Amino acid sequence: MIKLKMLKFFSKIKITNKLKSYFKNKFKNTNNELFRSEILLEFNAFQSYHVPVAYFANFLKKKYKSNIVGFFNYKILSSPFEESLYNKIKWIIGDKFNLKNFSIFRSFGVKKNY
Repeated sequence: MIKLKMLKFFSKIKITNKLKSYFKNKFKNTNNELFRSEILLEFNAFQSYHVPVAYFANFLKKKYKSNIVGFFNYKILSSPFEESLYNKIKWIIGDKFNLKNFSIFRSFGVKKNY
């Protein structure tokens, strides 16, 4: 049982790293210039959302010469509007250290998160 859980855990890490590596190679940021316009993407953990939105956002980025930024929309629908201190700290740590979904979104060009 423990072996199976460990195998799933390491398999998930391996797949996530492959996806981030693919995105970084596919959507290389050739110009690090900051543009005035922004493309907003919903920041979420839905894995089926990440691949199509990466392609679409980068298409729009090139077409309109814009930056890609993420915003957290989930709290509007199902969680309290005012975030707890614990959740604020988790968000800051995840953003600063590029953890979990922050790293996936950054790998395809998201500059910052709101």
